[in-house]
Amino acid sequence: MENAAEALKMAAFVLIFAVTLATAIVSFSNVRVTAQTILDYTDREYDYTYVDDQNGQTARIVSAETMVPAIMRAYKENYKIFFYENEAKTPMTIYEKTLSNSTKESINYIDLQKETLENDAQRQRFVEYILYGTKQSGYENEFTNISLPDGPLYDIINRNTNGFREELGEYYQEDLSENPTESENTTTDNVPTSNKTKKRVISYYKQ
Repeated sequence: MENAAEALKMAAFVLIFAVTLATAIVSFSNVRVTAQTILDYTDREYDYTYVDDQNGQTARIVSAETMVPAIMRAYKENYKIFFYENEAKTPMTIYEKTLSNSTKESINYIDLQKETLENDAQRQRFVEYILYGTKQSGYENEFTNISLPDGPLYDIINRNTNGFREELGEYYQEDLSENPTESENTTTDNVPTSNKTKKRVISYYKQ
């Protein structure tokens, strides 16, 4: 009898353990789904509102209140952001970079993969410096090879009272051609599309 009682106890413990384990697995699965839903929701503006708000159009006129959050997201999302003076795609200089040979290169885009930055914190500081310049105390001493000939980007955006036309695009980083106006580029033969890194592009045209 004692052996039977012990066996029943062990069976009960095993059953309780199995139920607890199953409950934990279901709970973790629900947490993952919830987290993904939140991430998808926070990014929904870039995927859906263009069609919903612009009657099927994939472009819209925006101002600083829309542009600044998108620019700030560039340091943690895989974004490349271009700025143009007009619809003819005349580059709009947002900062100048002093190269090793002391020449200056005019830059009309934000692409943190093109910059030598140590970590996410420095990437964020870099974007903040481009946006606000010396208003971010001490940043000018950190980015000594960067100058803002036309002032901070935030001031440039605000000076243009007609706003900017915003367009979305994407390309694969492994492709040789990186045309931000095309949603898909010709892919290279030796890299399967499923193994490529998709990069989102936002283009702003001064109005």
